[in-house]
Amino acid sequence: MNGVDGAGLLDWTDIRPGLVRFLTRRTGCPAAAEDLTQDLWLRLQRSSDRVANPVAYLFTAAANAAFDWRQRELRSHLCDAIESHEAVRDEAPSPERIASSRQTADLLTSAIAELPPKCRTAFRLCRMEGLTMREAGKRMGVSERTIENHLAKATVHCRNRLLDAGAWP
Repeated sequence: MNGVDGAGLLDWTDIRPGLVRFLTRRTGCPAAAEDLTQDLWLRLQRSSDRVANPVAYLFTAAANAAFDWRQRELRSHLCDAIESHEAVRDEAPSPERIASSRQTADLLTSAIAELPPKCRTAFRLCRMEGLTMREAGKRMGVSERTIENHLAKATVHCRNRLLDAGAWP
């Protein structure tokens, strides 16, 4: 049961369950795993004449897709937490919401302060000052990829601090 039949063709019914399990483990979300599996299948169909080993292609693409999905989810939750804090300033919130928002803001401030200097600078430039990764890279004298790595590290660190404190949704 390797996913390829005797003629070297991919047997989707054979490979699909393993791919869904793989993506579910990587994303932690069965629905996302199903969606990503479908997207990967469609991508393979579009490029099947150029793919020598479709199983290896699918699982490599799946690992990359799961990583990208997780990063989008982390950024989304972090942005939601920041926006929630900013929304509290713009409306007449309850005392509980003010306290919760202040606690989250304090946690984020502490988490950002714990980052290595270059990572903290990249995060500040992109997330607080609104610079693009390219602009931040030019300002810091590093590549856009380096900025991307700094942002990923900062996002994971902030998420983990919020999780540890029980302030993550």
